[in-house]
Amino acid sequence: MKKASLKTQMILSAAVLCAAVILSNIYILFIFEQMQQITNARFSKEIELQSFQNELHELHDAALTYLSSRSSTALATMLVQQQSIKQKIQTLPPKQFKQSDLKEREIYSLVARYSEVTDAAVEAKRGRNISLYTSKYAEMNKLLSCIDSEINSISLDRFKEHIASYEIFIEETHKMNIWGLLFVLNITALALVSIWISTGKILKPLNILVESSQEIADGNFNSPDIPAGAWKEIDELISGFNRMKTDISTYIQEIEWKRGVEQEFLKERLNNMKMQQLMKRMELYTMQAQMNPHFLFNTLNTGVQLAILEGADNTAEYMTLLAKLFRHDLSQKNVIVPLRHESDGLEVYCEILRIRFPKTLTLNIDIPENLKDESLVPASILQPLVENSVVHGFNESKGYGTVNVTAKKENYMLHLCVEDDGCGISEEIKQKLLEKANLESTSSKVMGLENVIQRLYFFYPQNKKIIKIESAMHKGTKITISLNTLEEPCIQF
Repeated sequence: MKKASLKTQMILSAAVLCAAVILSNIYILFIFEQMQQITNARFSKEIELQSFQNELHELHDAALTYLSSRSSTALATMLVQQQSIKQKIQTLPPKQFKQSDLKEREIYSLVARYSEVTDAAVEAKRGRNISLYTSKYAEMNKLLSCIDSEINSISLDRFKEHIASYEIFIEETHKMNIWGLLFVLNITALALVSIWISTGKILKPLNILVESSQEIADGNFNSPDIPAGAWKEIDELISGFNRMKTDISTYIQEIEWKRGVEQEFLKERLNNMKMQQLMKRMELYTMQAQMNPHFLFNTLNTGVQLAILEGADNTAEYMTLLAKLFRHDLSQKNVIVPLRHESDGLEVYCEILRIRFPKTLTLNIDIPENLKDESLVPASILQPLVENSVVHGFNESKGYGTVNVTAKKENYMLHLCVEDDGCGISEEIKQKLLEKANLESTSSKVMGLENVIQRLYFFYPQNKKIIKIESAMHKGTKITISLNTLEEPCIQF
């Protein structure tokens, strides 16, 4: 249902108040009119009798003037007054049992007789019958005296009646005044109650609005919405306030969420910076450990030339392969390389191992050609694993050893496996190797298998199963690297 406008309600309230004032004044006027009618009803007959008596005296004076001087003006006045009196006496008052009403009927009879005597006197005057109009005039005086006496008697009787009913009149007047006062008070009370209710309907939602504003100023945005008010304008104000509160709360939540995201981003960036620093320290240590590959590469070339001059063919081949391995490592500076690059470097390294262990070590590499070019892997992850198998897996072996390197792809997962039949790795060492290093405490001197594991953790932080070690004492070791080809490695610092 459409709510009323506050403006309309105020206009209606003012109209009701004005109507109440007007009704009060009308009622007061009605009371005074009733009192006036009562007063007029009590004195109207007296006024009529007094007016009637005055007309009789005017008629008597005009008759005396005419009888004395035969004045036509006096005759005209007399005829007018006589006609007026005859019209009044034609309607006698109703028969009643009050003494005053009976006397009033007698007065009208005397007036009728007075009118007849007056006519006879006028006729006698016209007939110049002096004795007759003189006697008629005397009779007129006598009748007028009787009429005056009766009128005065009636007036006195009615005055006595008025005095007797004066207390009743005062009491009735008092009652009417009391009723008028009660009516005015009721109308005033009704107007005040209407104003009180209207003011309450306006101020109640405004007071709630002030309290909610204070809560928002104190930082509490979880307070319930303010209910709708009684007026259209108040509803619009409350609706706007509720929307503003919701928008501010949502905006603050968005700011807090962005702040949390920024903190997470800064934290991740700090971790990346620490990892970058660690990687640089590890690279520096590796370069230091390699005793400057450029210098070593030049030295190996010199050694190869001397071995050829002296006829040491195996030594020359060994040093040539070693120089080739260094050249291969120096040719690629990227941290993510094609699998072919890793495979080529591993082939060279295996040739070196075959020269070193011609009869006691068997190396098998099974990497499909199609995977070498389509797959990308972190650099230097296969050669350290093979080196770990040879150096640590067969250090206590008296017989033969075998190392198998395989690669296969299942759906989008690339599996690189290095397996040996050496002495194996204890469970304690295996758990220690697989433990993710703390950037704060990781030493820069991280080499071999541990170096590969930590780099894989860095490049693929979301892949919890990036590397798997299966080993038992004296039963060999199998290390499997599982790379998700759909996942981009984390190489941004």
